[in-house]
Amino acid sequence: MALFRSVSFIFTGVVLLILKQKYNRPNPEIIKSYLGNFSVSFGVYFIVQFNNHLLKTNNVITALIAIVVVSLFELTDGFCVMTNV
Repeated sequence: MALFRSVSFIFTGVVLLILKQKYNRPNPEIIKSYLGNFSVSFGVYFIVQFNNHLLKTNNVITALIAIVVVSLFELTDGFCVMTNV
């Protein structure tokens, strides 16, 4: 069940990342700028947690790994693939 949950949350993060460009409601600048950051952070955490079952690590280590990956994402401006805030 935890595997299904992780995969569905990863999918949610990817869908939010893809759909952010389609948003045209109030405050589109804020949503388009920060939804990418949120969805990448969200997806990365659950990707790491997905591997958490294989590595037998705890949630603190999972969160730390996710923070490192997301920080690198920010420092490299989206790994030079996409822009971010």
